[in-house]
Amino acid sequence: MANSAVWPKRWIAFGLVLAFGAAPRRSSAQDPLDAADSIVLERTLCFGTCPAYRLSVSRTGAVNFASRNPRDESRRAADTIPALQFQWILTRALVTDFLALPDRIADDTHFCPNRATDHPTAIVTVFMPNRVKRVEDYYGCYWAPVGLREMEDYIDEITKAVRWIRPASIR
Repeated sequence: MANSAVWPKRWIAFGLVLAFGAAPRRSSAQDPLDAADSIVLERTLCFGTCPAYRLSVSRTGAVNFASRNPRDESRRAADTIPALQFQWILTRALVTDFLALPDRIADDTHFCPNRATDHPTAIVTVFMPNRVKRVEDYYGCYWAPVGLREMEDYIDEITKAVRWIRPASIR
């Protein structure tokens, strides 16, 4: 029987191989994600104090944050990350098979057989030269792809967005 502790290490190694290009690279014609020039993560309000914001990351590493909280819309920030980290986000999108996901998770009964109310939505948009892929992930759908939720959190993590995010005030 294989040691279960080995499996997480294999996934990390797989991700590093993809991120650093040790495996043969496919051309952009084969995988449009290779040519992506920016990714946007948007989070919407919920019934409570869920923060709402828009976070964009470009291929060059430029990061832009804009709050969408009521009475906080003027809160904006900018920073940069190493361009390699943008590639790491794309690796997450590739492993998640982002381009094959439905445009709205809530509309797919496979991912959302039952829906809770008053939850926020995370929207991830990947901009490629000849295509834009947008996936709306309503958090009231508990069967949404784990890789998508991890990618959303990873974008926040890699950009250190927590320094700008504030809870929304209760209406």
